[in-house]
Amino acid sequence: MPTYRNDTANDVLVYSHNGREVRFLPFQTLETLYIISHASITKTSDLPYFNPLIAATTITVAVGGPVQTYVTSLATSNIQLTPTAGTPRIYINSQSNLPPMVLLDATTLENRGKIQTLYIDNAGSVSCTLDIKELM
Repeated sequence: MPTYRNDTANDVLVYSHNGREVRFLPFQTLETLYIISHASITKTSDLPYFNPLIAATTITVAVGGPVQTYVTSLATSNIQLTPTAGTPRIYINSQSNLPPMVLLDATTLENRGKIQTLYIDNAGSVSCTLDIKELM
């Protein structure tokens, strides 16, 4: 998310490399998610850096162990679940939400405000890696 400055006394309308319209007022400095290339706009900083990975963690549920809980309040995120051992069962928002998702392979859930809590349990020894990524 670099920072840019309009070096003119005029409004400047630019288009980012992905086609998004960005308007700069005269002498305005602006942080934007978009990469901009324009003769009247000066890049003043690379900071803050853009990083789509918000959080990453590994959750392990032992044989006969308690259900593990993972909470996210990120309403605009994708949740990537990658089993690294065993077959985890994932319950979305409640352990009463049946049937659970049984993960055999990596799965990505589109959140968009629908998922706040994941409950992870197992029938054996399970390790599940969860990456929380910002929705682009």
